Amino acid sequence: MATRLENRMNQLLSDKEQKKLIKLNIGHDAKFIIFSDLHRGLWDKADDFSNLNQASYFKALSHYIENDFVLIHLGDIEELKENWSIKNVLEKNTIHLNKEAEFHKKNRYFRVFGNHDSQYENQNTVNEHLHKYFPGLTVYEGILLQYGHLPDILLTHGHQGYLPIVTNLFEYIGLPLYRWWLNDVVNKNRTVNYESYCDIEKDENAFYNWTSKQKNLILIFGHTHRPLWGGSTVVDSYEKKLQVEVSNLKQVAETNKISISTLKLNPVFYGVQAIIEKINEYVAVIKKKMAENGVCRAPKPLPIIFNTGCCIFKDGDITGIEIDKAYIKLIKWGINKEKNVIEKVVLEESYIGNLVLD
Repeated sequence: MATRLENRMNQLLSDKEQKKLIKLNIGHDAKFIIFSDLHRGLWDKADDFSNLNQASYFKALSHYIENDFVLIHLGDIEELKENWSIKNVLEKNTIHLNKEAEFHKKNRYFRVFGNHDSQYENQNTVNEHLHKYFPGLTVYEGILLQYGHLPDILLTHGHQGYLPIVTNLFEYIGLPLYRWWLNDVVNKNRTVNYESYCDIEKDENAFYNWTSKQKNLILIFGHTHRPLWGGSTVVDSYEKKLQVEVSNLKQVAETNKISISTLKLNPVFYGVQAIIEKINEYVAVIKKKMAENGVCRAPKPLPIIFNTGCCIFKDGDITGIEIDKAYIKLIKWGINKEKNVIEKVVLEESYIGNLVLD
C-alpha cells in the first residue's frame, strides 16, 4: 500500500496540466541557484534567520544576479506559521524581497511552497501579498527541470508526507504560541535547530524509497535542514575522504616496511606530514558533526537524492544547490574567518551526466 508521501509525489509528477508542477525545458548552459528554509520572520528572538545568515544570503544573491543565475526558492522562505500576519513578515524583509525581485524582473525567479509558507498554495494569497514584489508570480508545489539528454531533476520542498492537520492546524496554532513563549515569557533567543534531530532520516528514507521507483530522475528537496549529496551526509563525505588518506598512509608504511606508529613519530622524514594533518582535520570535523547531528546516517548512495540544507545555521552559514552548465554543486556561503570576508565554498560537485541512476 502506497504511503501518503508516495501518493502525493506520484500525483505531483503526473500533473500534466501543470497546476502544481511547472516543467522547464532547459539547455546545457542553464544556471540555477536553489535555496530553501530561510524561515525569515520579524527579526525577533524567535527568528531563525539571524543577522549573520542575512549577510551571507545577501552576498550570495548579489553574486548570482551578477552572474545570470535563475533563483529558485524551495519552500519555507517566510515563516508564516509562527507569524500570522503575512504583511508584517514581508514588510520586515523588504530588503531581501527587493533583491529577489531583480531576478523576477529578468524572468529568472521561481518559487515552491513549503509547510511553513503553505499559505502560498492559494493563488489569491500570492496575488495579494507577493505580486507587489513579483508581479504575475505563481507558487508551485514542484518544478521539473528537463534537459532532454540528461536525467530529469525534480525540485520540491519535502513535506509531502505530512498530514494536512499537521501543517494547517498543529503548526498554525502551536508555532505562534512557541514564538510568544520565547519572546514574551522566557525572553530567550531560539536555541532549537532542526539539524540536530535524527528523525529527519525518516524523511530522507521516505524520499529515497520513492525515488528508487522512478526512472531516470534526480530529486532535490529541502525541509530537513540537513544537506545531502547524492544520498550522503557531510559526515559520510568526510569519512570517505578519511578512508583515502588512511589508505595513503598505510601504503607509505608498507613501502618502507615500517609501522604506522613509526610514521607518526617521523612524519617529516617519511614525507607524510600533510597526510597526517588531513587525517587529523577530517577526524575533528567528523567528531564535531556527529556531536551536532547525532549518529544519523543517510540512505544508500543510490538513487540520487540531494538536499539544499538551509539558510539558518547558527554560525551564519547558508547552504544551497547550484546547477551550472549541467554541473550540480552543493555550496556554502559564510564568513571566512582568516580573510574576514563572506565567500562561497563548493562542498561537492559532479557533472549530471556522470551520475549513475538505476
